[in-house]
Amino acid sequence: YDDNVVFNTRRESFYAKNDIQVDKKLSLKDVYLKRSLEGLTKNSINLYLGHKIKKLIKKNEPVTGKYFNAKS
Repeated sequence: YDDNVVFNTRRESFYAKNDIQVDKKLSLKDVYLKRSLEGLTKNSINLYLGHKIKKLIKKNEPVTGKYFNAKS
């Protein structure tokens, strides 16, 4: 077993708990896991934590990469 590998066997992704405003930095307090694969998965959420939102994310909407500024 490799500790660096994360398995996503439950097929869950992150959704907005409440509306997330533009220019707010994403944190785990803003999102919850839902059994669906429409948003960012547990494997990819760390790439976006702390990054600013470029477009309003409405409550219960899947959080996807399209809501973030391009990484520099």
